[in-house]
Amino acid sequence: MTPLTVSLPRPLTAYLPEQLATGPYNTADDYIQSLIQQDKVRATVCQNQQDCTQHG
Repeated sequence: MTPLTVSLPRPLTAYLPEQLATGPYNTADDYIQSLIQQDKVRATVCQNQQDCTQHG
């Protein structure tokens, strides 16, 4: 994997430990990877819906 440094504002920095303590994520890396994967799926679905709307 490629290392990536991310700067977050304080409210998001404070939110992260809550998600790690109560959610299915073991590390901040897991959480951020999941968010990016979810966004990628969402973008694909949106693109597919646009394709369907334009062609059908």
